[in-house]
Amino acid sequence: MTSNAINFEGSQVEIGQGNAVTVDEGADTFDEISEVKSTDGPGGDTTIFDVTHSQSTAKEKRAGTKDEGGFNVVANYIPGDTGQQSCQTARTNRQLRNVKVTLSDGTVFDFKAFCRRFQVTSGIDQAYDANIDFEISGDVTVTPA
Repeated sequence: MTSNAINFEGSQVEIGQGNAVTVDEGADTFDEISEVKSTDGPGGDTTIFDVTHSQSTAKEKRAGTKDEGGFNVVANYIPGDTGQQSCQTARTNRQLRNVKVTLSDGTVFDFKAFCRRFQVTSGIDQAYDANIDFEISGDVTVTPA
């Protein structure tokens, strides 16, 4: 049987130029984060809380509000890259931004996020990496290809 797996190559990560509090994703202009090497997310969890009471015969639980968590990007660090500069500006200004991830098959993940971290790292026999961590606020919309 042939696999339906989606290749990473050809995927794209973009950050909106406007503050997502005042700019709708559909009206935003996006900058691509160049030379992305890997991503992690989006993905999150849900808090579970205890509602056990005196008549319970076993622990009773409820699901709380979902938390879409974070989205992490590792890219080759390029100081003049517009997308990477936009991430740094968003972090410095504590701006909520629109983020769009397009997979190689055309599937799109849209969400609003804060850029929590922009860190440059490297080592012997390695290129410099830009490690970019986003914290998602609200829902993630997935539009299949």
